Amino acid sequence: MRMKWIADHCVSDGDFQLCKTCSSKVEIIGAYMSIHDPRFGDTCAGSGRVVRLVIPFCPHCETRPNEYGCLHELEPHWDGSIHLRVRFN
Repeated sequence: MRMKWIADHCVSDGDFQLCKTCSSKVEIIGAYMSIHDPRFGDTCAGSGRVVRLVIPFCPHCETRPNEYGCLHELEPHWDGSIHLRVRFN
């Protein structure tokens, strides 16, 4: 997903990625996402597992992404896939 965002929104300038819209250097942020268990319903509770996502963004065209959030695993889908609901703090 990150590589698609970069391909869609950036141009390469040697060691840097530049925003296609404003030519600013694209920045990245490390976002920590807690993974919550569906057995606890809508509460933010789980096993304590956390994943770190690297999120690129343009500091001039976009607001800075949140650095913390959570993923709520929903009940299994009929086709066996896992569906998540994302919350940002």
